Amino acid sequence: MKILAIDTGYSNLGYTIYDINQKQLILVETFTTSKDKNFEQKLVSIFGFFRNLIVEHKPNILVYENPIMSNATGAKIQNAIGLLLYLAAFNKMKVVSYSATEIKKVVTGSGKADKQQIMDNVASRFYISYNFTSDHASDSAAVCLTYLIKNNLLVS
Repeated sequence: MKILAIDTGYSNLGYTIYDINQKQLILVETFTTSKDKNFEQKLVSIFGFFRNLIVEHKPNILVYENPIMSNATGAKIQNAIGLLLYLAAFNKMKVVSYSATEIKKVVTGSGKADKQQIMDNVASRFYISYNFTSDHASDSAAVCLTYLIKNNLLVS
């Protein structure tokens, strides 16, 4: 079984692929849409990228950070999440979401943790010495770690 964990966005999306059976991180990266594309073109890029990622890695579970935003940016992120939910449904994936505060509490013990605390705790819990390519990448690994801990797949 594999997890696809995503730090949601529409310009930069962190993503992690984790193999539950092998207890191994496969990917921790960031997908960035072109600054030259309009919003609709960014959605097409997001859809194509994650469709191909799902075909290649065949994850069984989609876990994502569900931001609490009611402004225009939040609406755009929700559109991107809608695409991801469609891909998950089409590929018969289980779907789970967590708030940013819940992720921070599970990963660091504090709902007010900063980015560095998250990065340090994620690297420590996965027993890796890792220089994350971006905050988005480390946040996606934190989303994955939250799922593993909450489902007793990794001792907290």
